[in-house]
Amino acid sequence: MAINNLTGPKYSGSLYFLNDIQINHEEELTAPWLLSNFYDNKWHIKHPGHEELYFDWHRIMPSGVYLTSNGTESKSQNSRITTKSHLNYQITNDYRNALNKLKKIVFYLAHRRISKRCNFSYHFQFFNRIMTLAEWTFLHEKRFNPRERLFELIDTNDLQNEFIPLSLLGGKTQLLNLDVRLTIAFTEILSNIKKDAVLLNELNKNIEQSYELRYVDPLLKPWLIFSEVDTSLLRAWLQKNNYYSNVSFDKGRLKCENLFEEVLHQKIKYDTLSPQLQIKLRAFYAVKNTKTLDFTATNFREYLTSGEQYLHEKAKNEIIVSETSHDSWTQTFKKLHLISLYLDSGLPPPIVLKSLNFNFSNHIALTPKGRTKTIPAEIAMHALGEAIHYVLVYGEALVDTALKVRRELKEIGGDIFKGKRSLKFYTEYSTKYAPSLLDSPKALAGLNITQLGDIYRCSSLQRFNSHGGNARAAVVRDHMGLEDALTLLLASVIIIIGTTAARRQVEIRTLSNNCLEKIAGQGWYLRFDLGKDNFGNLKGKPSRCIPNIAAKAITLIRRLNSAWQEIHNLKSEDLFYGFTANLNTCEPLSKTRFQTVLDVFSDYIEIPLDSEGKRWYLRSHQFRRFWAYSFFYKMGLGELHTLGWYLGHAETEQTWSYILESFEGHDKELQQVKAVYAVDVLQNRQPTSDQNEAAISEIKNLLLTHFNKTNIELVEKSDLENFIENLISEHDLDVEPKFIRDENGNNYDLIWLLNKR
Repeated sequence: MAINNLTGPKYSGSLYFLNDIQINHEEELTAPWLLSNFYDNKWHIKHPGHEELYFDWHRIMPSGVYLTSNGTESKSQNSRITTKSHLNYQITNDYRNALNKLKKIVFYLAHRRISKRCNFSYHFQFFNRIMTLAEWTFLHEKRFNPRERLFELIDTNDLQNEFIPLSLLGGKTQLLNLDVRLTIAFTEILSNIKKDAVLLNELNKNIEQSYELRYVDPLLKPWLIFSEVDTSLLRAWLQKNNYYSNVSFDKGRLKCENLFEEVLHQKIKYDTLSPQLQIKLRAFYAVKNTKTLDFTATNFREYLTSGEQYLHEKAKNEIIVSETSHDSWTQTFKKLHLISLYLDSGLPPPIVLKSLNFNFSNHIALTPKGRTKTIPAEIAMHALGEAIHYVLVYGEALVDTALKVRRELKEIGGDIFKGKRSLKFYTEYSTKYAPSLLDSPKALAGLNITQLGDIYRCSSLQRFNSHGGNARAAVVRDHMGLEDALTLLLASVIIIIGTTAARRQVEIRTLSNNCLEKIAGQGWYLRFDLGKDNFGNLKGKPSRCIPNIAAKAITLIRRLNSAWQEIHNLKSEDLFYGFTANLNTCEPLSKTRFQTVLDVFSDYIEIPLDSEGKRWYLRSHQFRRFWAYSFFYKMGLGELHTLGWYLGHAETEQTWSYILESFEGHDKELQQVKAVYAVDVLQNRQPTSDQNEAAISEIKNLLLTHFNKTNIELVEKSDLENFIENLISEHDLDVEPKFIRDENGNNYDLIWLLNKR
């Protein structure tokens, strides 16, 4: 097993405060971020976005009782403990004491004494981690008595030798023993079926009449928990008990989360299960084409994503532990230790949490944190070219037509359009309700717009292709709805901004209507809210230069959405508040929709498939990395400051790490950049540090000897670059930044590293 030299978490866990604020036990359990009452069993969380975000405490425990149970109701509205009694009250089902202790732990994470910053994502991750710990303690109820003591009886060995290794190596599947619990539950169900002759006969008849209940995919046979006959019986039982989806395009998919909650008393997201358990569960789906199960039920993609594995491939992989998971659990227990110093119940003594040793790297191989792949240059340029073409050829005419049609639907359709009639109806009677749809300009002929609604919602069209992907993606390339055309316009604008301005997804989604500014003699600038804070909680609002095409794309989408808001009697200062998916809605652009429009565009322009028949689907962070890669490849090592400034990085060291990740898999290109810089120094076109004097002198002597010259200026630049690149590739020479913190914040020198062999 590989040895990992991880010495500690990436998070320092340090506390920073303007003054030393102690937690007061008499302090009221209120906070600006909590919009609900502390005792409410669904917390409404304040955050800067448009979405309504919650912490939902209604979670079933492995004991079969919900956390929100008050001894009378399984789902009470609040966790206040009162003296009121009820005839049906059962003390063993009253979890309010444990729930209030759990709430207090999650509440105190956001206290200034515990966390310097606590945004929703960080807080929600902690909430989920603590819920996992609660599920584990209730699974071992006799050991820990969590109903009364919560985590108080847990000791260091319980965490060190059981909880942490299980959660890291096997996730919730191993930690909560889900595989075994599922087998036991299904075995009991089978036993009951076979004892009931009437039920057994009914299920066997259903099996005879349904190919889907009988068929077992050969890929699944090695993973069967039961025989094929018993597997079919269980499928028939699942069908009878409504555990299959009945939606036409989703028919036969197992409602796994419902099944787990009702049969195993376990609340869990399907995608958090191990691949091995997922593929065992797949044997209980009743579908003909099992390839469709490798795509989500709401999938828009025509093919599987390049680099993504099919489930039967994932299931064969070795169990790995990521640095991210390791660091996250480390941080969770460090925070629990801090909280335990101020809570007198609910947590183990502080010494238990302080004694934990997280240096598992001695016997567990940790995989590095996930890296964002740099999009191949040919794909990035293909996507950018198609996006620019779409905006220039169709943009203005499409916006004009869409606004005309939408106003006609409002004026002629009136209130009926709000939901009593489908877009299919308005398409059929477009002469009356949307005449502009029939009279679209010649400029839009290439799109072949034949209807109002999008093709992806046409239930009459085939849902899946032979690969299991969305077959309707191919239809859009032949003809489309007005909603499809606007979706492609939205994607084009996103791609142009992402590729030419190197902005993060959140920076694009939160652009304002006034994000453009023009400076005489310089051109267009894009003003945006920095996606990551560099100075405490203060996020900057910088501006960066952008090309004319980006300004044109932004102006176009602003014209569309400003009018869209007016039509819907709404008002927002956000650039992307308007059309996002439907003609009859006006709303902000969500994260999910942002990704979906890029998926639709990737299929529309037919990004070439890889050798495995999978497609590279576009993402905004890939464009950002491509921009950084291109800039660095062109400008070289001497412009790290400029690159970091444009990307919005606080430190040059962060920019260098970003570059190394962007060049992952492109070693030759990085060597070329270093060689070009080295030759510029040798020919006195770039300054260098005094620390490099000896190394540069040796390299010069080596070059003069090799080329049999008396002056380095007599050697062709290309020959010098090739020779230096060869030295770097052979590890005889390297040029690396050395980062220095000076009185101005930070700086760097480029150091020549000579390997004398």
